[in-house]
Amino acid sequence: MGWHVASNGLAVGALAAMLGVASAGSEPCPSQCNSGKVHLGISAPLTGPHARLGRQTVLGAETAVSEINAKGELNGFPVELVAVDDRCDPGLVVDAARRLVTRGTIKFVIGPTCPPAAMAASPILAEADVVQFMPTLTEVGITWRVPGHFFRIAQTDEQAAQALAAHLAREYQGKKVTVVYTDTFYMRPLIEMVRAGLPAHANMPVRFETLLDATGAAERLVRVLRRDPPDLIYMVIDSELVVQLISLLRESGIAATLMGGQRLLTYRFIRTPAAEGVQVIAPIGSLDNPEYLKATELLERAGVVADLIALNSYAAVQTWAEAVRRAGSGDPRSVVEVLQSGTIDTAVGPVAFDLRGDRRGIQNSPVVLKNGHMKALATGR
Repeated sequence: MGWHVASNGLAVGALAAMLGVASAGSEPCPSQCNSGKVHLGISAPLTGPHARLGRQTVLGAETAVSEINAKGELNGFPVELVAVDDRCDPGLVVDAARRLVTRGTIKFVIGPTCPPAAMAASPILAEADVVQFMPTLTEVGITWRVPGHFFRIAQTDEQAAQALAAHLAREYQGKKVTVVYTDTFYMRPLIEMVRAGLPAHANMPVRFETLLDATGAAERLVRVLRRDPPDLIYMVIDSELVVQLISLLRESGIAATLMGGQRLLTYRFIRTPAAEGVQVIAPIGSLDNPEYLKATELLERAGVVADLIALNSYAAVQTWAEAVRRAGSGDPRSVVEVLQSGTIDTAVGPVAFDLRGDRRGIQNSPVVLKNGHMKALATGR
């Protein structure tokens, strides 16, 4: 595949083929690593229609693992990333999870990265006392299924809606705001959270417009917006429609500020010309944070676009490794105690968890997309 996920240089495909061979016994590793390595599992779509998501997830984790090994390993042992291809398929992920469990040396896994796959794998992993770190899942309620085994690095949709509301209350008093959304199964809960979270101020009128995935729908919506141009257009729409809508808005001369949520912070979007100048409330503590700057430098040096997927995956490895260091071993229960009680500095800011496994106290930063990168946005106008 042209990229690797193990410190011994084996390609992802080769690793996945080896995972059916179980290791004898179970190790509280580190400190008792009979294999001489600390194994960290990762379940992601390495092939199929969601392979780009999986690629960014694996590359972000691989970059963090390489940094750990370059700085002296983890409690004296090198870390090896062991990947399985789940294709974001609830059926295939069951087999992938069982292969990770059967290996016997894996007690911590990053992923799965898609909601249906994560829900299918979590009972199998939890029964084997395997702890999951979730870098991409934003749907509310997923962590409630297996508390104590499920730790979410990503910001939930509800937390994102609250961050948006706080930003608009500070920055858009007296301005007209339009929320454009697609009424799909996955977007519906998010848009309801946006509705509930927006400040109910008479001096900041907010209207909602649906964008249908149909021929001519985007053009009709642009004509509606031209009749009463808003100051801000917040886009809660599928990625396939984002570029088309932005192009039409700019061609029409509508001068509104364009803003979207964390789902826009993927390399597929931020490297397109349409992304230029689009604002996002990013769940990143600060773009001046040394951990963020180091991560983005390492990712880019490795040829990886530092999008939110890669950064969250990098932060998941940081969180796991630091919790293991503080616990003094790889015993899952000891590591969970650290995760539930402490705060860990990562590339996306301080990471701390509530008892469900969701992050608490998430810091957000307004960013603007420029030349394929996130740049800090000056606020307080």
